[in-house]
Amino acid sequence: MRAFNIISDNITKISITDGISIFFTVLGILGITLGISVAAYFSILYIPYYQTRINNAFVVTVVSGIISFVISAIYLSMIDLTSASVLQCYLVDHELNGGKIRFANESVRNVLMTV
Repeated sequence: MRAFNIISDNITKISITDGISIFFTVLGILGITLGISVAAYFSILYIPYYQTRINNAFVVTVVSGIISFVISAIYLSMIDLTSASVLQCYLVDHELNGGKIRFANESVRNVLMTV
């Protein structure tokens, strides 16, 4: 019940932080997937070793895109989880110390005190 009260009292901070985190997670996943797929495609086209051994560049590009999507989604979801944990620790610190921040470092204080 205490956790629910902390989250409901600070819904604006949580929603803003989660929104930013989701935006950068999606942007990172798309960027990594696109970058790896383009690199795989051009590697097949311009590296002589692959030119003679691979007939269809599209299949390799799609498979490398799927693999990079899965790996980047797993990795960036862990970063998203970490940012949510840091925010919740900050909110608990704020709640337990009567509105004062005791354990957060200066950069976290500056970012979250403006929200």
